[in-house]
Amino acid sequence: MSQVTINIYTSIGTQWATGMGNVALGVPPPPATTIQDLINQVYADVQPLYLPGTTTLTDIELKSVISNSINGYVNSELYTGNALTETLLRGILQIPVASLLDFIGDVEDNITKSGLSLEQQKPLFIATAIGKAAVTYWFQEVNNNVAPWANFFNDITNPAPGNPAYNRMNIQTWVACAMEGALLGYQSGRSLLDESPNTTISSAQVGLDIISALAGAITVGAGKVMFRWIPRLYKS
Repeated sequence: MSQVTINIYTSIGTQWATGMGNVALGVPPPPATTIQDLINQVYADVQPLYLPGTTTLTDIELKSVISNSINGYVNSELYTGNALTETLLRGILQIPVASLLDFIGDVEDNITKSGLSLEQQKPLFIATAIGKAAVTYWFQEVNNNVAPWANFFNDITNPAPGNPAYNRMNIQTWVACAMEGALLGYQSGRSLLDESPNTTISSAQVGLDIISALAGAITVGAGKVMFRWIPRLYKS
């Protein structure tokens, strides 16, 4: 019998897609959109999912994860730590758009065979769940080309405003950014949220690292399209 890989984090992909739509609707359309608008809207979307008993401290912590995800992406600060992460984020840029789901599925199949611990596998499965959702999401948004994302696709600062072919060419990058955002959020959440004794989790008992991964994925996934961030190639 062949081995079957089951990703138990599939639902976070659905939450990511919902969050992306909410954020695009919630921020002012371009050119009035600001990074602070993005931060506020991601917080407004993620906070009610898992942190119903918010306090000033948890407000600061979650917004810190969101801000750190932006800084981490722009400054290329993700610590990959293993070859699978590097393959997932960099290899996908070389894959034809039509083969993206197959590529992510192949990487996912290799996670359990990689020799990584269960704790090390967790962020990778979260990233692939979001990556699969991102492929479907961006195909639909680019092909439909309707508001709210069409406002950003067709913005005059876009190198090819209103050109669906140009936007299709960017789907690999946008999917990679969503997955990188998830890993950055997970990484940031481990250091910021796990240490707080004041954060209340909902009855679903969802880990704080998953909350921060979702926040990071929406932030970087949306921000890349809205602001066309270009990460630094090298850190000084």
